[in-house]
Amino acid sequence: MIISTVDLFCYYDIEGADEEMLFGLNNMDHPTTESKFNTALHSFTVYKDCFRIFWEQWRESEILQKKFIEKVIVPELDDMPNNCKTFNYEKINEAVCYIQKITGTKFNPSYNSSTYKRGDVLTDIRPEILKKFKKYNDKLGIKYG
Repeated sequence: MIISTVDLFCYYDIEGADEEMLFGLNNMDHPTTESKFNTALHSFTVYKDCFRIFWEQWRESEILQKKFIEKVIVPELDDMPNNCKTFNYEKINEAVCYIQKITGTKFNPSYNSSTYKRGDVLTDIRPEILKKFKKYNDKLGIKYG
């Protein structure tokens, strides 16, 4: 995790989900450091929807098939505090505004353009993807209905 050196915020990074945020935190004026302990006032993370993670790992095959579900790599998540704010990667600007509001400094993540649309992952394989990502979704408090 990345923590503000003045204990203002703690950012829980998720492997493969937030390279843009890490770029922004490493290049902002507010001093940050890596830590194993969260002693900060605010906690937050940016996550990618499990369907997007599946799509990103298998889009180069040009066919998103059922057989790939068992091979998908689910990001590992450390335990996060109950008050940890979660921001969806699709709405990364909300996270940017949040960081700028609590630090008072400009925050610029790097953006990778993507062609992903939620309908890119077929409806019939979504239940199996949800099963594979159950622990990931539960830790982030994501509910699909």
